[in-house]
Amino acid sequence: MPNRITNLLKERTNLHVIISMLVVAGIGLLLMYIAESIPWLSYHPTLQKLISQTGSLVFPAALIMLIWELINKRAFVAEILASAKIADDLKQAGITATPQDFYQDVSWDDLFRNAKQIDLFFAYARTWRNSNLKRLKEFASRRGTTLKLIVPDPKNGACISELARRFDLPNDDIIASINETIKEFQQIFEDNGDKIKVILAPVTPLFNIYRFDDIAIITLHKHDKGRGGVPVLCVRREGTLYDFIDRQLLSLYHWAN
Repeated sequence: MPNRITNLLKERTNLHVIISMLVVAGIGLLLMYIAESIPWLSYHPTLQKLISQTGSLVFPAALIMLIWELINKRAFVAEILASAKIADDLKQAGITATPQDFYQDVSWDDLFRNAKQIDLFFAYARTWRNSNLKRLKEFASRRGTTLKLIVPDPKNGACISELARRFDLPNDDIIASINETIKEFQQIFEDNGDKIKVILAPVTPLFNIYRFDDIAIITLHKHDKGRGGVPVLCVRREGTLYDFIDRQLLSLYHWAN
């Protein structure tokens, strides 16, 4: 029923637009006819030219407006509404940015500087660790900060086999890399051991999580080999994606306990 009413209103609007534009176009034609048909105007060339030019402007303008109202205007409005819906969807999801370069385009300095609690979930993230080693040490030394590190349990055979298949590496290399990650983080927080909690989860990451208080960075995994080209999402608290990340981290904490 609502669609039928909408269609009827649309048809009525179209009819009003067509009639209005045809009337305007008719006025333009009439002015051009008057300018050429009334002999009296030939003795007044300025007035005759004015009437003729007015008619020649009104007629094509009416046709252009008719095309705009019936086709282009609705397409333009539809595009605006579609863009508005996309913007609303992004806002609801809480997406604030989609950096092209995970290492260069994310504001790691600001994230570390402002964070009180950091939650990390990845396999071992060697490149990210090395590029943010100084920031991690500064974060560890700052008062009132805590960090939770979640990595796959190196003693879980199923997790290690899956990661070995994913990264095309021997199982022993995966185990060594995870243990290296744990050891490095413990060394970073060596003087502040109460600030870090290491959680060994019986799962492999489907995506990596880097959460800094109210901001979370998500990176996806690839099915092909090679580095780079991985989608990155920055999301904020109160967005649906952030809520999803929060639930995932809570489930990982629960498994650890």
